[in-house]
Order: sequence, then structure tokens, then C-alpha cells
Amino acid sequence: TRKEVPTPDITHKQIDVALDLLAQSKLALQKMGEEFQVDLPAGTIIRQLPPAGTSVREGKVVRVWISQGKENIEVPDVSNLPLRSAEFALRQANLVIGTKETKSSLEIEKGNIISQEPQAGAIVVKGSTINLIVSSGVPSSASRIVPDFRHKKLVDVSNWASSRNVEVKVIEDPE
Repeated sequence: TRKEVPTPDITHKQIDVALDLLAQSKLALQKMGEEFQVDLPAGTIIRQLPPAGTSVREGKVVRVWISQGKENIEVPDVSNLPLRSAEFALRQANLVIGTKETKSSLEIEKGNIISQEPQAGAIVVKGSTINLIVSSGVPSSASRIVPDFRHKKLVDVSNWASSRNVEVKVIEDPE
């Protein structure tokens, strides 16, 4: 004796809106599952059964699958790995390789990863781009290697620079 009503279209709608639409038609909602959806925000209905427009009796349960939004993942550490291994690890993690810049390094073997951006451990959206800096090996003899002068006295820096004919420019941080 229950009246037949058309199932409203609740796909791509937020749960609260879907519940209101179903209540107006005297229908119920049952969550069947959740899935990651890049193009739908969390809490949005992905699909429904029975489909929109299907004639059903009042009180019928409409089953829905709900979006969890974009899937976030942790960036793996690919530092000091050979480039091919790093690319494989990033692809396995559903990440995209972006720029590959080369820099010389005294510590990292030629062809291995010096650094990555975003850094290892960062939480990013699945499919994000990871940029890599790859070692080109030891710098050429024409290159000048500058020591790390952080937390050193200015006189030490000036002595090092004058002995190598290098200009020193001092910029003071007001803070």
C-alpha cells in the first residue's frame, strides 16, 4: 500500500543534502562504502543504487558510496638512491617525477639523489610531483669549494677569502 516515488538524483551531493532529498521522498539511505575520489570532496556521494529516476516504494533504502576526497600519502625517502631506483620508488608510491636538476657533490655518488622536494616524510596528495636533485659527482678542478661558514667568526671567513682571492660580501640580518 506504500506509494511509488521516483528516486532522486543524489550523486555529487553532500550527505546532508542527500538525506534531505531522500526524506522528502520518504526514502532511507544506507552507506555501502567509501572511496578516494580526486574530483569529489570528502562527504560527497559518488554513486547510488537504485539509480536516479527509478520508481520505488516509499521506505526503500537507497545504497550510496561516499567520497573520501583526495588520497594523501607520505613521500618516500629517495635520498642517496640511484636515479632509476628513486624513480621506481616514487612511481610505486603513485607520485610523479618532476624536474631533475644536477649538482656536483663531494658526498653523494654520481647518479644518486642529493635531495628531493617535497622532502621525505611530507604528506602530499596522491599523484603529486616530486622534484629531484641528482649528483653529477665530484666538482671539476676549476670549481671552488666553499666551506660552511655558518656560526663562524667574520675574521675567519675574511682570512679564508683573502687567501683565495675571493670577495666577501656581508649582509646583516636586522633580527
